[in-house]
Amino acid sequence: MSAKEPALLRAYQQDLGSYASPRTVESFLSAVKAFLSWTGERGLTLIEIRTADLEAYRAALQSVRQQNGKPYSISTQAGYLVSLKSFFRFLCRHGYALHDPAANLELPRRDKRLPRVLLSPAEVRRMLEGIRERSPIALRDRALIETLYATGLRVSELTHLTLYDVDTEERVVRVILGKGGRIAGCR
Repeated sequence: MSAKEPALLRAYQQDLGSYASPRTVESFLSAVKAFLSWTGERGLTLIEIRTADLEAYRAALQSVRQQNGKPYSISTQAGYLVSLKSFFRFLCRHGYALHDPAANLELPRRDKRLPRVLLSPAEVRRMLEGIRERSPIALRDRALIETLYATGLRVSELTHLTLYDVDTEERVVRVILGKGGRIAGCR
């Protein structure tokens, strides 16, 4: 690691911390440090890094083996590369670099798979029929389960809903901060 890199990492950490969760900050910093270690072993400094170097790192990630002998998953490889894209974008945005060698770096493609376990309508019916009480808590639980099943919301999205996000007249639920911070609506 060159003399300037620790200061750049601190600045990047501070910038990331202003909009990302602590776990994301930790994960991104870890990935960037691993990359800087890899470039240091090859005698490269941040100023010298080109897109070809990032492609070589991507290939190196594909050949890395975990302790159990398995390669990194596509998601793990993509996570490392997303971290690098974020880091180089930060360097350019704040004037620490003149160009972004990661701008055109393509991420490994992840398989688009559906969840493996889905409840059948009969299983959902049995679950709802299991709530026999009429207490406010029981009615709330039933409403939560029915909303999850009917809309496909994530549990985290459902738990962050407020009264203002539910329009009973229009029969619409607005998810203000869904996955990736997107606004979505479910009918």
